[in-house]
Amino acid sequence: MERDGLPKLINVGCGYDKRPGYLNVDMDPNCSPDILVTDIEFSNLPKRAFEGLISYDVLEHIRRADTPGALLEWADLLQLEGTMELETSNVMAIADLMREQQSYRMHAVYTVYMFGNQVHDGDYHHTGFTDRTLKVQVLAAGFEIEQFEERDRWLYWLKAKKTYDWSALLDQELSDTDFIVEGWRAALARDPEPQYVAGLKTWLETGEKTRRNILKHLHDSEERRLLVAGRYGL
Repeated sequence: MERDGLPKLINVGCGYDKRPGYLNVDMDPNCSPDILVTDIEFSNLPKRAFEGLISYDVLEHIRRADTPGALLEWADLLQLEGTMELETSNVMAIADLMREQQSYRMHAVYTVYMFGNQVHDGDYHHTGFTDRTLKVQVLAAGFEIEQFEERDRWLYWLKAKKTYDWSALLDQELSDTDFIVEGWRAALARDPEPQYVAGLKTWLETGEKTRRNILKHLHDSEERRLLVAGRYGL
Protein backbone atom coordinates (compact mmCIF):
# COMPACT_ATOMS: atom_id res chain seq x y z
CA MET A 1 0.00 0.00 0.00
CA GLU A 2 1.36 3.44 -0.91
CA ARG A 3 1.32 6.26 1.65
CA ASP A 4 0.15 8.91 -0.87
CA GLY A 5 -2.54 11.03 0.75
CA LEU A 6 -2.13 9.50 4.20
CA PRO A 7 -1.46 11.56 7.34
CA LYS A 8 2.04 11.50 8.81
CA LEU A 9 0.66 10.28 12.15
CA ILE A 10 -1.10 7.01 12.98
CA ASN A 11 -3.42 6.04 15.86
CA VAL A 12 -3.14 2.28 16.33
CA GLY A 13 -6.15 0.59 17.93
CA CYS A 14 -8.10 3.83 17.89
CA GLY A 15 -11.45 2.35 18.93
CA TYR A 16 -13.87 5.26 19.17
CA ASP A 17 -11.04 7.68 20.05
CA LYS A 18 -10.50 8.86 16.47
CA ARG A 19 -8.21 11.88 16.28
CA PRO A 20 -7.87 14.60 13.63
CA GLY A 21 -4.55 14.61 11.82
CA TYR A 22 -4.07 10.88 12.39
CA LEU A 23 -4.73 7.79 10.33
CA ASN A 24 -7.07 6.02 12.76
CA VAL A 25 -6.80 2.24 12.42
CA ASP A 26 -8.48 -0.61 14.26
CA MET A 27 -9.49 -4.26 13.81
CA ASP A 28 -13.07 -3.60 14.95
CA PRO A 29 -15.35 -2.48 12.11
CA ASN A 30 -17.94 -1.23 14.62
CA CYS A 31 -15.82 1.83 15.43
CA SER A 32 -15.58 2.80 11.74
CA PRO A 33 -11.82 3.38 11.58
CA ASP A 34 -10.21 5.21 8.66
CA ILE A 35 -8.62 1.89 7.72
CA LEU A 36 -9.68 -1.51 9.01
CA VAL A 37 -6.61 -3.48 10.04
CA THR A 38 -6.93 -7.02 8.75
CA ASP A 39 -4.05 -8.82 10.50
CA ILE A 40 -1.51 -8.34 13.28
CA GLU A 41 1.24 -7.57 10.74
CA PHE A 42 -0.60 -4.53 9.34
CA SER A 43 -0.06 -5.88 5.83
CA ASN A 44 -2.48 -3.31 4.37
CA LEU A 45 -0.45 -0.37 5.72
CA PRO A 46 2.78 1.10 4.30
CA LYS A 47 6.00 0.39 6.19
CA ARG A 48 8.30 3.16 7.45
CA ALA A 49 5.74 5.71 6.34
CA PHE A 50 4.77 7.56 9.53
CA GLU A 51 6.51 10.14 11.68
CA GLY A 52 4.52 9.44 14.83
CA LEU A 53 2.40 6.66 16.31
CA ILE A 54 0.12 6.60 19.33
CA SER A 55 -1.53 3.60 20.93
CA TYR A 56 -3.56 4.15 24.06
CA ASP A 57 -4.92 1.26 26.14
CA VAL A 58 -4.33 -1.27 23.37
CA LEU A 59 -1.27 -3.37 24.17
CA GLU A 60 -2.92 -5.13 27.13
CA HIS A 61 -5.67 -6.38 24.80
CA ILE A 62 -3.15 -8.32 22.71
CA ARG A 63 -2.23 -11.88 23.68
CA ARG A 64 0.78 -11.87 26.01
CA ALA A 65 2.92 -13.94 23.61
CA ASP A 66 2.12 -11.52 20.77
CA THR A 67 2.90 -8.19 22.47
CA PRO A 68 6.63 -8.11 21.58
CA GLY A 69 5.75 -8.87 17.96
CA ALA A 70 3.08 -6.17 17.97
CA LEU A 71 5.66 -3.61 19.06
CA LEU A 72 7.95 -4.74 16.24
CA GLU A 73 5.13 -4.22 13.75
CA TRP A 74 4.36 -0.79 15.17
CA ALA A 75 8.05 0.10 14.92
CA ASP A 76 8.05 -0.99 11.28
CA LEU A 77 5.29 1.51 10.51
CA LEU A 78 7.56 4.35 11.64
CA GLN A 79 10.36 6.13 9.88
CA LEU A 80 13.72 6.09 11.62
CA GLU A 81 13.63 8.75 14.37
CA GLY A 82 9.83 8.48 14.41
CA THR A 83 8.15 8.64 17.83
CA MET A 84 5.71 6.36 19.63
CA GLU A 85 3.43 7.28 22.53
CA LEU A 86 2.04 4.30 24.39
CA GLU A 87 -0.26 3.81 27.38
CA THR A 88 -1.00 0.47 29.01
CA SER A 89 -1.80 -1.15 32.34
CA ASN A 90 0.54 -1.34 35.35
CA VAL A 91 -0.16 -4.60 37.16
CA MET A 92 2.06 -3.74 40.13
CA ALA A 93 0.14 -0.52 40.75
CA ILE A 94 -3.22 -2.28 40.44
CA ALA A 95 -2.10 -4.84 43.03
CA ASP A 96 -0.98 -2.02 45.33
CA LEU A 97 -4.38 -0.34 44.98
CA MET A 98 -6.06 -3.58 46.00
CA ARG A 99 -3.85 -3.78 49.09
CA GLU A 100 -4.68 -0.21 50.05
CA GLN A 101 -8.43 -0.42 49.54
CA GLN A 102 -9.95 -3.35 51.40
CA SER A 103 -13.62 -3.03 50.40
CA TYR A 104 -15.27 -5.44 48.01
CA ARG A 105 -16.51 -2.51 45.92
CA MET A 106 -13.02 -1.20 45.21
CA HIS A 107 -11.56 -4.66 44.65
CA ALA A 108 -14.25 -5.23 42.02
CA VAL A 109 -13.30 -1.95 40.33
CA TYR A 110 -9.59 -2.83 40.32
CA THR A 111 -10.35 -6.28 38.93
CA VAL A 112 -11.80 -4.50 35.90
CA TYR A 113 -8.58 -2.47 35.65
CA MET A 114 -6.62 -5.71 35.63
CA PHE A 115 -8.76 -7.83 33.28
CA GLY A 116 -10.92 -5.38 31.31
CA ASN A 117 -14.68 -4.77 31.25
CA GLN A 118 -15.38 -7.95 29.23
CA VAL A 119 -18.72 -6.62 27.99
CA HIS A 120 -18.00 -7.43 24.34
CA ASP A 121 -15.50 -9.31 22.20
CA GLY A 122 -12.01 -7.88 22.56
CA ASP A 123 -12.86 -5.93 25.72
CA TYR A 124 -10.61 -8.01 27.94
CA HIS A 125 -6.96 -7.92 28.88
CA HIS A 126 -4.62 -10.72 27.84
CA THR A 127 -1.65 -9.25 29.68
CA GLY A 128 -0.34 -6.43 31.84
CA PHE A 129 3.07 -4.95 32.47
CA THR A 130 5.65 -4.06 35.06
CA ASP A 131 8.07 -1.25 34.35
CA ARG A 132 10.72 -3.79 33.39
CA THR A 133 8.64 -5.96 31.07
CA LEU A 134 7.29 -2.93 29.23
CA LYS A 135 10.63 -1.16 28.94
CA VAL A 136 12.48 -4.25 27.72
CA GLN A 137 9.89 -5.04 25.05
CA VAL A 138 9.95 -1.44 23.78
CA LEU A 139 13.76 -1.32 23.76
CA ALA A 140 13.99 -4.70 22.02
CA ALA A 141 11.73 -3.39 19.23
CA GLY A 142 14.32 -0.73 18.39
CA PHE A 143 13.22 2.25 20.46
CA GLU A 144 14.97 4.50 22.93
CA ILE A 145 12.66 5.60 25.74
CA GLU A 146 12.57 9.37 26.19
CA GLN A 147 9.84 9.66 28.85
CA PHE A 148 8.32 7.08 31.17
CA GLU A 149 5.57 7.94 33.65
CA GLU A 150 3.00 6.37 35.95
CA ARG A 151 -0.44 7.88 35.39
CA ASP A 152 -3.77 7.72 37.24
CA ARG A 153 -2.14 5.34 39.73
CA TRP A 154 -2.62 2.27 37.48
CA LEU A 155 -1.25 3.10 34.03
CA TYR A 156 2.13 3.44 32.36
CA TRP A 157 2.70 6.08 29.69
CA LEU A 158 5.85 6.38 27.65
CA LYS A 159 7.27 8.26 24.71
CA ALA A 160 9.99 6.57 22.69
CA LYS A 161 11.98 7.26 19.52
CA LYS A 162 12.79 4.65 16.89
CA THR A 163 16.58 4.52 16.71
CA TYR A 164 17.09 1.04 15.25
CA ASP A 165 15.37 -0.43 12.20
CA TRP A 166 14.97 -4.16 12.76
CA SER A 167 13.85 -4.79 9.16
CA ALA A 168 16.62 -2.73 7.50
CA LEU A 169 18.51 -5.85 6.42
CA LEU A 170 15.72 -6.58 3.94
CA ASP A 171 17.02 -3.70 1.82
CA GLN A 172 20.45 -5.28 1.35
CA GLU A 173 21.36 -7.66 -1.46
CA LEU A 174 22.75 -10.65 0.43
CA SER A 175 22.92 -14.37 -0.15
CA ASP A 176 20.62 -16.43 2.05
CA THR A 177 23.56 -17.53 4.18
CA ASP A 178 24.88 -13.99 4.63
CA PHE A 179 21.39 -12.71 5.37
CA ILE A 180 20.86 -15.30 8.12
CA VAL A 181 24.26 -14.64 9.69
CA GLU A 182 23.87 -10.86 9.58
CA GLY A 183 20.33 -11.10 10.93
CA TRP A 184 21.56 -13.18 13.84
CA ARG A 185 24.32 -10.72 14.59
CA ALA A 186 21.97 -7.74 14.43
CA ALA A 187 19.33 -9.25 16.69
CA LEU A 188 21.36 -11.42 19.06
CA ALA A 189 24.94 -10.08 18.81
CA ARG A 190 26.35 -13.51 17.95
CA ASP A 191 26.76 -15.91 15.08
CA PRO A 192 24.14 -18.63 14.51
CA GLU A 193 24.83 -22.33 14.96
CA PRO A 194 25.43 -24.09 11.60
CA GLN A 195 22.33 -26.26 11.93
CA TYR A 196 20.12 -23.19 12.19
CA VAL A 197 21.69 -21.66 9.11
CA ALA A 198 21.02 -24.85 7.15
CA GLY A 199 17.45 -25.13 8.40
CA LEU A 200 16.56 -21.53 7.67
CA LYS A 201 18.13 -21.71 4.21
CA THR A 202 15.87 -24.67 3.44
CA TRP A 203 12.81 -22.73 4.63
CA LEU A 204 13.76 -19.76 2.45
CA GLU A 205 14.36 -21.97 -0.57
CA THR A 206 11.02 -23.76 -0.18
CA GLY A 207 9.11 -20.57 0.60
CA GLU A 208 8.05 -21.82 4.03
CA LYS A 209 9.52 -18.67 5.57
CA THR A 210 10.32 -15.22 4.20
CA ARG A 211 13.32 -13.12 5.11
CA ARG A 212 11.03 -10.81 7.04
CA ASN A 213 9.63 -13.77 8.98
CA ILE A 214 13.13 -14.75 10.03
CA LEU A 215 14.18 -11.23 11.05
CA LYS A 216 11.02 -10.76 13.06
CA HIS A 217 11.42 -14.13 14.77
CA LEU A 218 14.97 -13.26 15.85
CA HIS A 219 13.97 -9.84 17.17
CA ASP A 220 10.91 -11.35 18.87
CA SER A 221 12.95 -13.98 20.73
CA GLU A 222 13.36 -14.21 24.48
CA GLU A 223 17.11 -14.36 23.89
CA ARG A 224 16.99 -10.85 22.43
CA ARG A 225 14.88 -9.52 25.30
CA LEU A 226 17.31 -10.99 27.84
CA LEU A 227 20.21 -9.46 25.90
CA VAL A 228 18.52 -6.04 25.91
CA ALA A 229 17.61 -6.36 29.60
CA GLY A 230 21.26 -7.01 30.40
CA ARG A 231 22.45 -4.04 28.36
CA TYR A 232 20.15 -1.67 30.22
CA GLY A 233 20.46 -3.23 33.66
CA LEU A 234 16.84 -4.35 33.67
